[in-house]
Amino acid sequence: MKHVAMFTLAAFALAGVYAAELPSVKTDVKEVYVYQPQKYSVRQGGFITNQFNTYKIVVTLSKPIGQKAPELAYNIDAGGFGYCALIRPLQLFVNDINMGKLLIKKEDFKPWKDGDKAGVELKLNFDGAKYSLISYMRPDSPVLWMTLKADPSSVEPAEKIQVKISNLTSYLAKNGKVPAWHGAYQRSYITPARTLEQQSKAYVLTPADNEITFTDKIFDGSGKGKGQGPTWFQFDSSAMVKGTITVRNDWVNSLVLDLKPDTKEFKFAYWQQRPQISNADFAKKLKAEKKAFTR
Repeated sequence: MKHVAMFTLAAFALAGVYAAELPSVKTDVKEVYVYQPQKYSVRQGGFITNQFNTYKIVVTLSKPIGQKAPELAYNIDAGGFGYCALIRPLQLFVNDINMGKLLIKKEDFKPWKDGDKAGVELKLNFDGAKYSLISYMRPDSPVLWMTLKADPSSVEPAEKIQVKISNLTSYLAKNGKVPAWHGAYQRSYITPARTLEQQSKAYVLTPADNEITFTDKIFDGSGKGKGQGPTWFQFDSSAMVKGTITVRNDWVNSLVLDLKPDTKEFKFAYWQQRPQISNADFAKKLKAEKKAFTR
């Protein structure tokens, strides 16, 4: 009943969006602490907050060590699991160049604002094919909205664009003190068109699979020892040439989207909350707050 009351109250709050002005989105970009900070030339954090949720974006560029080249990472920290610091929730590849190989300056990551939307922007240059990666919130929504936007100053065309999204659904189980990388889960991913149950082979996505709720039937977020609960992802399937998703009995699963090379803006979105929420309660929340989960 406690969880039901929480999302019911949130639904009432969101229903009043047009009846009263909501507090603005707050954004802050600053240098943040990371483990062994001396190993990084860039370690910037972007904090995006409204009255419904908070997201932390951490951008790091490691220093070269011996033969090891610098590595760029874009991490979305929205809780202990799901989209978290243990994994790479977002990876981009343009013309077969891994975003992780790009070099940036801290000035390339800065606050972004458009009307009542506010967040952060990261400038990326894939050997002449330039993009802005924008992450933002709206005052009326708990969602982290994102846009990969082509820069008109590019000097090289994009011939191939790929987006990889990874998710550590609900919980990282342990066998004693050892993390359970495999075999301890019952992943079940829900789209508007179907439910994707665990199997060894990757599923091929259709345009109707443009929203995915990542759930686990064991770690369903329903109480103590049941994990953090579900997370959610949405993407513009009109830009997709091909998409696949793994739903395996593993700690992390991923979806890979191949985009049309002439895509000027690819829009996608993440949702996760830090307080525990059950699979059932999130399904009700998604239905009750439909406007807040719609771009």
